[in-house]
Amino acid sequence: MWTSRNYVGSKILKTLVLLLFLGNALAFMLALQAQISGVFNVLGWTNVALYLLFAFGYGYFQFVLNGDGDAS
Repeated sequence: MWTSRNYVGSKILKTLVLLLFLGNALAFMLALQAQISGVFNVLGWTNVALYLLFAFGYGYFQFVLNGDGDAS
């Protein structure tokens, strides 16, 4: 991921951000399911919040910002 930081607007970078969004969204759903079912203790909500935060962040970069970094 660090080596792709200079590829602004490239298809590889857009695909990477999309996959990171999907992975964090899936991890959020699984962590929430585990937390609600009682697998984790109270600190499990930290995992749920972090996955949600990362999913929102990558979703923002994927769907709100255009290739130039400007909000569309």
